[in-house]
Amino acid sequence: MGNFSPDINEIIGQNLRAIREKKALTQEGLAFYAQTSAAYIGNIERGEGNPTINTLNRIATVLNVPLSQLLTPAQEQTKETVLSFPSSSFNNYASYFEKLPPSRQQQLLAVLDIMLVKWPLDDEA
Repeated sequence: MGNFSPDINEIIGQNLRAIREKKALTQEGLAFYAQTSAAYIGNIERGEGNPTINTLNRIATVLNVPLSQLLTPAQEQTKETVLSFPSSSFNNYASYFEKLPPSRQQQLLAVLDIMLVKWPLDDEA
């Protein structure tokens, strides 16, 4: 057997935790915006989950990183692939969002879904 390489789920978990912590997000906060549970985020981070590509795409979108950044071993990533998101802005929006009634939250999420489809992640504008 050749070199041992980490399982893809371990790579995803390590990358997810590192990115989430860098952006000062809790598992609960990420789960809320990715429309999943904090327990599931924890499972993924421990390499125990087997997330679908759709779930990973939602998580990457919330974290404002390309999906490939979750899938690529950290040592193979270049500095150019790491995008930063001002956590203070995110926290302000999260605080505002949490104060909205559920009907307004759903409306805002629908608008964001439309915007995310129209604006690719690699757009610098």
